Amino acid sequence: MFKRNLLAVCSGFMLSTAWGLTDTASHDIIMNVNEVAMLKVNDSSMITLTEVPVLVSNTTKMLQYTSVVAVGATRKITAGWASGSSPKGTKLNVTATSPIGGNKRGIGTSYDFINLSAGAGNVVTGIGSCATGFGGGSGASLTYTLSVEDPELLEAGESKTVTVTYTMTDAS
Repeated sequence: MFKRNLLAVCSGFMLSTAWGLTDTASHDIIMNVNEVAMLKVNDSSMITLTEVPVLVSNTTKMLQYTSVVAVGATRKITAGWASGSSPKGTKLNVTATSPIGGNKRGIGTSYDFINLSAGAGNVVTGIGSCATGFGGGSGASLTYTLSVEDPELLEAGESKTVTVTYTMTDAS
């Protein structure tokens, strides 16, 4: 009888071990959304503006950006050049259109006709969490315009090169 009871208990234990018990393991995963600020001009090739004193424009560049910020925070994009100047008697302006593609929420507000110079000027402000996309034709279209301010200062053959730099920063 003892052997039969022991056999029943052992069989029950083996069956419960094989079919009746479960085991779980778990761990915590912390998911954070970090701030992001990515900025790109669709290509870095040089553009040439000639034919002064006629107003000359170029629209081959797209400003593409992605931003992730905390609730209520915004960013801005400024443009300027580090050194150099436009030819005497002229000025270089840039206009950014409303972005094409991406999500439209938080995309910011574009400024019309920013005079580019060694000082930075606002191109897009009020940027929240958004993405314009980085594909061809996505982003804010940039229009560069070279215009004559003082024809008497123009010199035939004068040529100047500047590097326009776009910077995304937290809005203050």
